[in-house]
Amino acid sequence: MKKILLLIFIFIAGHVHAQTVTGTVFDEAQKKPVAYAIVIYSNHKKIVYTDSTGFFSLPKDSLSLDDTVFIENVGYKTVWVPVKKMINATDYYLRTEENILKPVFITTCKKTKDFDINKRVGRIRQYIGPGPEYKLIILAKYDNNSGKPGYMHSFSIYLEEPDKTHALPLRLRWYEWDVINQKPGKELTDTNLIVHPFKKGWNTFDIPDYTIFFPAQELVLGVEFIYSPEYNKEYAALTSSAEKLKWLADMKNRWALGMQYVKDTSDGGLYMVNNVTNPIPYGQRFERYFIRPALKFSIKVCVEK
Repeated sequence: MKKILLLIFIFIAGHVHAQTVTGTVFDEAQKKPVAYAIVIYSNHKKIVYTDSTGFFSLPKDSLSLDDTVFIENVGYKTVWVPVKKMINATDYYLRTEENILKPVFITTCKKTKDFDINKRVGRIRQYIGPGPEYKLIILAKYDNNSGKPGYMHSFSIYLEEPDKTHALPLRLRWYEWDVINQKPGKELTDTNLIVHPFKKGWNTFDIPDYTIFFPAQELVLGVEFIYSPEYNKEYAALTSSAEKLKWLADMKNRWALGMQYVKDTSDGGLYMVNNVTNPIPYGQRFERYFIRPALKFSIKVCVEK
């Protein structure tokens, strides 16, 4: 298989930051820490994630006084804080957004049937970047071969070589498909779904009932790569751009996500770095193929009411 290195080392930082500003993110109603919340800083160019206790740390010399830090997570309203008003070791509280009720039909069914989506997957070896300072989401459209709406109840992702040292988790995100413009449309994600792929090959996870609605035609699924505080700490300890470049070039520190070939351009994969508004499509391979993440799904549909 051919190894392809994508999104190589964007905006690599040059120095270690000794002084930091820290904070902890909590759920306002439950007063519990919010793990893997996204903290955006440096004029929307850099990102860190909170750890399992909701803690985060930002390098002071990456924060200008005219900048604003944004704290966000799925299902919560975004909190923004001017840098000049930030105080070290502050607690930040996220307020939940009002959820839109999902369509429910399976609960009234006497009989349901499971359908496998994207059952046959061809793959190539594909290394994914760019590094711990950037939020990366890889997404693609997957057609519903059952022709009926349903709910996903299992999700599978193929890894060529997982990063066992850092155990990086993935967050699932889903979107509607814009048929007119032939691209991902409105994001439908309203629930935090975090998975931890840990082995080479297929990693399968159960999805909570009635969480991801799969329309009769298609759905866009995405995976967001989350970089743990331990991963960020190891990266930040490097003292020069050359050392960081060498560290990122070591595939032991990177995901090797399975990617499959598809012939239709609308089925090809796309990626988003940080908060870009328009996903960027991957280029065509071998003049007639496109690539997308090697994902499989099982959905439950109603066959008798």
